[in-house]
Formats: sequence, structure tokens, C-alpha cells
Amino acid sequence: MTMKHLIWVWLCLTASGQETPRPGPPQEPSTPKAASDSPVAVPEPWVTGTLDFGYRWRTDPAGNVDLYRSLVDLGEGPKFLNGNLSIMDPTHRWFDQIDTHAANWGDDPYTTLNVTIRKRRVYDFASSYRNLAYFNSIPSFANPLLDRGVFSSERTYDLRSRINSFELSLFPSTRIVPYLAYDRSSTYGNGVTPFVSDQNEYAVPFRTNVFNNNMRGGVRIELSRYHVTVEQGGTTFGDDQTLFQSPGANNPGNRDSLFFGNSLSLNGLSQTTAVRGHSVYTKVLGTAQPTDWLALYGQYLYTWPQNDTNYQQMNSGTFVLQSQALFFTSQHSLLTSAAQAPHQAGNAGAEFRLHPRLRFIASWLTDRIHVSGDSAGQNRLSGSSGTQLISVGNTAELRNDYNHVEGEIFWDVTRRLTLQGGYRYEWGRTSTFVLPPAGLASQDITGFRRNVTKGGFSYRMGTGLSVSGDVEGAGTDAAYFRTSLYRYQRSRLQASYQATSQLTFSATFSAINNQNPSPNITLDYFGTQSSGTVLWNPAGAKRIGFQGTYTYASTRSSISFLVPQTLQRDQSRYDDRAHSIQGMLDFALPGLGAQAKLSAGGSFFISSGSRPTSYFQPAGKLILPLRHAVAWISEWTYYGYAESLYSYESFRTHLVTTGVRITF
Repeated sequence: MTMKHLIWVWLCLTASGQETPRPGPPQEPSTPKAASDSPVAVPEPWVTGTLDFGYRWRTDPAGNVDLYRSLVDLGEGPKFLNGNLSIMDPTHRWFDQIDTHAANWGDDPYTTLNVTIRKRRVYDFASSYRNLAYFNSIPSFANPLLDRGVFSSERTYDLRSRINSFELSLFPSTRIVPYLAYDRSSTYGNGVTPFVSDQNEYAVPFRTNVFNNNMRGGVRIELSRYHVTVEQGGTTFGDDQTLFQSPGANNPGNRDSLFFGNSLSLNGLSQTTAVRGHSVYTKVLGTAQPTDWLALYGQYLYTWPQNDTNYQQMNSGTFVLQSQALFFTSQHSLLTSAAQAPHQAGNAGAEFRLHPRLRFIASWLTDRIHVSGDSAGQNRLSGSSGTQLISVGNTAELRNDYNHVEGEIFWDVTRRLTLQGGYRYEWGRTSTFVLPPAGLASQDITGFRRNVTKGGFSYRMGTGLSVSGDVEGAGTDAAYFRTSLYRYQRSRLQASYQATSQLTFSATFSAINNQNPSPNITLDYFGTQSSGTVLWNPAGAKRIGFQGTYTYASTRSSISFLVPQTLQRDQSRYDDRAHSIQGMLDFALPGLGAQAKLSAGGSFFISSGSRPTSYFQPAGKLILPLRHAVAWISEWTYYGYAESLYSYESFRTHLVTTGVRITF
């Protein structure tokens, strides 16, 4: 949608809110009265809001343009910066009010448009549109050829996502509210990803196109002490991906040595995957407060997604099928599969007011998913020794169950001090089943049980000081993933002090320690984060105001892994300490108008350790009224990014945006 289209939409919405005068009988001319005898009422404005238009200039990023696009990706040119409009219909014929908000139009990486239309006790309509540009190309990420001087990642993305949402509620503010909604998301673009073959991987271009539609409807029942929502919906899904390489181009891949005297390479590739799926789901949720001392809630979700996949691959070069020690020069693979995944999830809880100073909260959660599928196809391998046809196919199943029950008690010891304590018991089981095994374990079953204890407090000293904290710890003998919480402890402490009505201080501290001593994992993780914030608004921030935050974070981790080239076990260690400062100082500019303001500040990040990095973003903003309802706005931002160990990823650039703000 262009800028012209956006303005046209607003004009159409505005026009629809005006009632055309109807012709009536001729009226006798009336004698004008004195102004003092017939005062004229000033009509309320039917359009209010602000519109910001401007132009952005950008100096060419000095350094790595791909890193700039991965982290910032702001371009130059004409921009619709921000807009808020409210349109009132004084006749209340078709609507009472239309509210619109739009931001960052002009090919910025995150564009939004939100429109809500209301008519009291008749309908509420809400819609939103988001357009996201995602670019990621970091040379040091997923790059096994970095030590050979190849400064390009083997996993890059240049994608565009569009997300639309619409919801219509009928008879709002009544006891029974039916509603309908539709959501659609789509992602398309290209990038680079590895084509994986036995004993080698080859970075190749890819294209992708993904879409998802969600249609749902239901009814909300709103009573004084009870609320129930019943929703039925369905989704459709599609995912198309293509990997390709032009015939004749030689791609040596990541391997720099011979395999049994042969050099493995890729000379041509066409690989396509097409997935189509659909599902239906039912959701029921409710809350109830039958008495003053009891509150209940619960939710249940059931969904049954199904999908079908068609896969085709044609590649040429020099390859090996390691399981049969077979070298071949071309491959043609066809595969079809179908899968389904019924999923049930539910949770329920209750809050009991046992005493005016004592509350008890109990909750229960379960999540169960069962994935099953079948695939069948064939793999044609051709080489100097002839052609071999290999049938492929399997039946696979995954079951995953997770449950927990939790109880927590809150005791108001005094009016200022509250203590809390709780216990959570978690248990689950996951199992996989594959036939035929084809080198994999045909069945794998893992279960876990965990006991979690938690506690905390909250202390309030008058209206000025408040302090709260909580701790949690648990241990188990099994986990689903290598980096899952295993034997861990975590804590958090928060404090806020309002020195005066104009000055507030706050601070937070959090820490987590996680250990998994299993011989093939040996995970050791410890992280902390501390921050402090100052908020100063003297005289209601009419002349000057300041907000600043300082954060210190540290991370230390160590985990065992297998080196891909040798399959030997080694230890991956990471240690990082980071300082971050964010702040903004606002000045009113007397003598230049009530809205004249200058802001200066920005954010600054410095880290040391395994990946020393600095990232500076100073900024300044100026607003100057030019005339009634028109102001000049300008903003300057500097982006400076640098890494000590990966200097080729550094960049710096200036962005200057200037324009006008029109107020209605």
C-alpha cells in the first residue's frame, strides 16, 4: 500500500461518517438576530490526530553492509513516519468512532496499520496489518570455512512477512457476544542454506514461500461472576521451498580433503519441497467467582493438524552413499509423506481466600501431542558402475506428554510484609518409534520427574519504598534437551523508591544457575543481570525530564559436543560480560512555542569476553512549531557497531530524518 492509497483510505472513511442533508420544504427567510441574542455553539471536531511526514537521509554504511542490514536495515527516501487519527460521527448512524494508527510507511523493515471501528452495543471491528522485512547475513555465523578466508555465512535470509488480522464482535457490552475472526500470514524470499550429502555439505541458494490462514468464530458469555468463551476454528497451511544450483558450476562444499581417493563436489541441483496442511480446533475457557473467597479458571484446547508433503531432488556431481560405500555422479529422489498430530492441552486453577490475610492458589496443566506419519519413495543413483534403484520409506511416531501441578500460598504478615511459598511437581514422557531403523534407534523413551520449590516476599514501606524477591530451585535425573533446565536455581530481587513525586529510583537483580553432569553433556551455565533506572520529571515534565537505565549482565557456559570433522568430544566454552546504558533527556524550549522540545540521549552497549562487542546508538530529536497545527520534526541517529575478534563485521552510519507534523 502506497502513501497515496493510505491517504485515500482515510478520506473514504471520513466521507462515510458524514450524513448527506436531505431536501425539505422551503423555509421562510428569518431575520438575523444580534450576536448576543443567538450565541453559536462551537461544534466538536469530527477528526482529531496527528500525521508525521518526512524524508530520511543515510550515509553509506562504512564497513559491513550485511551486518548493518541484519541489525538495523533502515533505508533513505520519503517516509510516512507516524499517524494517529480519530474520526467521530456526530449522527452515530453507521459508527460512533474510527481510530487508526499507522507507522513506518516507506519501505521500512517494520510497517504497521491498525484500524478499529465501534458502534456502541452494536459492533466492534478491529483490524491490523504488519509488514516485516527480515534480513540476516552474519559472516561469522554457521560458517565452517571462516578459517579459510571465506567471509559468507551458509545460512542467510532475505525474507518479507505480511500479517493481517480481522475480528468482528457483535453486541459488545452485552451478556452474549458472538464474534468472527480471520488471520493470514505469509512469508516469501530467498537466502542461502546447506545441501547436505554424506561426508560433505554445500552452500546453495534457496527460495521459500509460506502461508497460513486461520479462520475462527465463537461466542463470549459475560456475566457478573462468570465468563465463558467457546471457539471453533480451522487453519490451512502451505510451505514451498526450492534449493538450486545451475548445472555446470563446481561447488566443492565444506570438505577440503579426499574421501577414499575421491573429491566430492556438487555440479547441479534442483530440490523442491511442497507441504500442504490443514487443521480444525476447539477451544473452551472460563472463569468463575461463585463466592468472595473462591475464584476458578480453566481452559481446554483440542486440535488435529494434518499435512501432506511432496519432495523431489535431482543433483549431479560426485557423491558417496556411505552405508554402502557407493560412489555415484547423479541422483534422482522422489518422496511423498503424510502426517497427523492430534494435540490436547488443558489447564485449571483456583484461588482460595482462606483468611483475610491468607490466600492459596492451586493450578494444574497438561499438554499431550501425538505425531504419526508415513513416507514412501525411491532413490535412483547413477554412476560409472551403473544405476541403482533404492526404495525408501518409513513409519514414524512421536508422543510427548507434559504435566505439572502447583500450589502457592500468600500470607500478609503485616500490612507491609507479604510472604509466599510454593511447590510444583512436573512429570512427562516422550517416546519415538521409527521403522525400519535405517541406522537409527527404532525406539527411544525418555521420561522425567522434577520437584520444584519456590519462595518469595514483598515489603512496602509507606508509599515510597517497595522491595520484592523470589527464589526457585529444582533437580531431576532426566531432561528432553541438552540445554534444558536440569538441576537449577534461579532468583530475582526488585526494589523501587519514590524519593519525591518527581523522582523515582528502581533496581532489579536476577540470576540463574543450571547444571547437567551427565557424561555426554556436562553442562555448566551461570548468568546474572543487574539494572538500575532513574526517572526524573520535575514540574510534571513541563520543562525538563530524564529517564536512564544501566544494566550489567554476565554469562558463563560450558557444554560437551562432538567436533563435526573428527567426531571427537570437546568442550564448548563461552564467557561474556556486558554493560548497557540507555537514557533520554528532554528539554522544553521556552519562547518557541508550547510544543517545542529537544531530546538527546541514546543507547550504548559494551561487552568483553568470548565475543567483545561495542554498539553505540546516540540520538537527538527536535520539535519546533511552525504555525498553528504544523510543527517541524527532525531526528538524528548514529549507529556504530564493532567487534574485536571479527573486525570485518563492523559498520557505522548516520541517519537524519526531517519532516512536518500536522495536528488536527
